[in-house]
Amino acid sequence: MAGEGLNRALLSTRAIADAVETLSAFCSTVEQESDSPDLRRAARDRLRLLGDLSALVDYAFLHEGRSPLTDLAPEAEILRRPSGSSEEFSKRPIFLLGSRRCGTTLVLHLINAGTEIAALPESFIAAALAQCDVLFQTGLAVKKVLDEPFPRYMRRLGQIADRIYLDFAVRNGKRRWASKEGCAWSRLDTLDALFDYRSKFVYVVRHGFDAAWSSATRFPMKDGLPRGRTGLSVATYLDEWVTWNEATLDFVDRNRGRALVVRYEELTTQPDVWGPRLFEFVEQEWSVDVWSRMQTQRLGQMGDNKIFKTRGKILRPAPPAWSDWPQALKEQLGRRANPTLVRLGYDPVV
Repeated sequence: MAGEGLNRALLSTRAIADAVETLSAFCSTVEQESDSPDLRRAARDRLRLLGDLSALVDYAFLHEGRSPLTDLAPEAEILRRPSGSSEEFSKRPIFLLGSRRCGTTLVLHLINAGTEIAALPESFIAAALAQCDVLFQTGLAVKKVLDEPFPRYMRRLGQIADRIYLDFAVRNGKRRWASKEGCAWSRLDTLDALFDYRSKFVYVVRHGFDAAWSSATRFPMKDGLPRGRTGLSVATYLDEWVTWNEATLDFVDRNRGRALVVRYEELTTQPDVWGPRLFEFVEQEWSVDVWSRMQTQRLGQMGDNKIFKTRGKILRPAPPAWSDWPQALKEQLGRRANPTLVRLGYDPVV
């Protein structure tokens, strides 16, 4: 049971309940079969005491509404240690995190150019599971009825996505998968729990002004004007960038041992440094022909206008378009983004 990440205090209570049941059976046998009146009387006294203790244990479970056999230990999400078997999942999951227009698709194309990992199209199945409250409410409701430990229930949800993702990888000649799930920024800890705290995370970051401007030049034409604090598209997308990255960076800081931060500007200016570093992190063998494979692969269901235009090439970033923006605008946007920019290692905009 320790493998299920159970609460030790509740386990102690359950152990008392088990002992009460065993001793009660023994005392009942003594009372029925012993020839000694004193021994039978002592057995009846013990039975009354055990009955009181059993009632107290039952009340504790009823009052707390918890069971050590089905509940998640409070420290599980703090310690973040796997509680199940590694065989429950295909291989170590790889998730790409990052806000829109920060380079996650480019990194996925690079990972897919290896021989072992298939990059998934943007299906967001795992993210959808992590954000589906009704699934977790149902799991909490049926944990005692079905004797289904909640940590295991969580892993079963993760297995749904893992099986679908693995089938895609196998159909494409690979044995592992990597998925972009940046839209789960508000439920990354839940996503991590679904996969038993075994996943690795590649966090792609880009300067907020560049990401916001890239969004403002593409999404309004496709989706209409965004809704935010102001009617200024670039400000709205910058607010989104701050929100997504603050939440993601908090998660990554708590899980540094399983996370790699890839800065878009460094990847595009030093690809021969960051390519092998990325492959080492995701546990995929690097080879010098990765770049040529990256430019010849065709991933029609996974890409954006820039990826299709450049045919997977990693191009050096252009000078920032926002450098010539009016000073008042840069100062206003800087007040929105500077704390996050600094946290990510960028200079503040003043």
